[in-house]
Amino acid sequence: MKAASLLIVIAVFLTGCATQPQSVWTKQGASAQDFNIDRAQCNAQAFAGGYGNMWSIAIIQNQCLQGKGWYLTDAASASTSNNELSAERDANRRKGEERCADPKFSVIYEKTPCLSTNIDFKYMTDDTRITSAQKIVFVQWRESFSQSSEKIVKNNLDLYNGKITWGEYNLRRKELNQR
Repeated sequence: MKAASLLIVIAVFLTGCATQPQSVWTKQGASAQDFNIDRAQCNAQAFAGGYGNMWSIAIIQNQCLQGKGWYLTDAASASTSNNELSAERDANRRKGEERCADPKFSVIYEKTPCLSTNIDFKYMTDDTRITSAQKIVFVQWRESFSQSSEKIVKNNLDLYNGKITWGEYNLRRKELNQR
């Protein structure tokens, strides 16, 4: 009898959950991989407390995710937001393709590929330093990018100032892209 009562309670609970609007965690500019990493860290934090109470664990998980900049939103809003991000990514991709095809940057592409995903062993073992002629084009090339992180700027400056070789620049560039 207790088992049957428990099954009825679970069925009612699940039916109620199924009729609720779907919510998803979102964070401006973050990827699914970013969420999976943050969620894993929050899960570890929540279960490390040893509370054993499902509600306490859920509260800790939610607070942790919110602390990392995630917020719950309904799935329909997230879908609209993702469409806007997708359009922005497409525009950036097209701009990148135009940059890759621009012949004035060919002197740079001899030393580093247009796309950091194409950096291979040849580029990472180049032990030459940037020349004066390359510096002029390099500045124009970097200005064609809409934004750069602090680490990308430092990498660019280190190459420009002769502190690192093209190979070191390419290795850092590849690492930054993978992050």
